[in-house]
Formats: sequence, C-alpha cells, structure tokens
Amino acid sequence: MHDSLDFDTCLGVMQALDDYLSRELTPEEARQVDEHLELCELCMSHFQFERALVMHIRKKAQEVRAPATLRARVLSMLDQI
Repeated sequence: MHDSLDFDTCLGVMQALDDYLSRELTPEEARQVDEHLELCELCMSHFQFERALVMHIRKKAQEVRAPATLRARVLSMLDQI
C-alpha cells in the first residue's frame, strides 16, 4: 500500500498512522509499524494521542443525531441514485 514509506523511520510511521488506525495497511506494513512503535517512544506517544483522538471523535459522532429534515433529504437523495 505504501511502497514509498519507510516504516523504520519516524516520518514513515507517522505518515502511515491514519491508515494503521483504520486498519488499512497490509499485514506486513502493520507489523513493521508495530515493531517501530515498540522501539520508538516519540512515535508511540504520537500514536497514543491519535488513537485517543480518533476514539473521542467516533464516540462523539455516535452521540450526535442529524435533524430529521436533513436525514430525510439525504435518504431521498440516496434513493435517486
């Protein structure tokens, strides 16, 4: 997926964290990121922050309900597709 990224470097790992968190990396790429995170406190700290942020956003997104009129409009538009 990320042929140009070097998962042995902090830059490569940090650029891959979004895909890592959403489980979009190949198993080999995820293993390389895991190995780097085990060895690098800076990247692990950044990962923990991003993971906490993503979890917070997901939780808040589940709590927010769209107004009924917006929901109806979106469903109507989807029906037209």
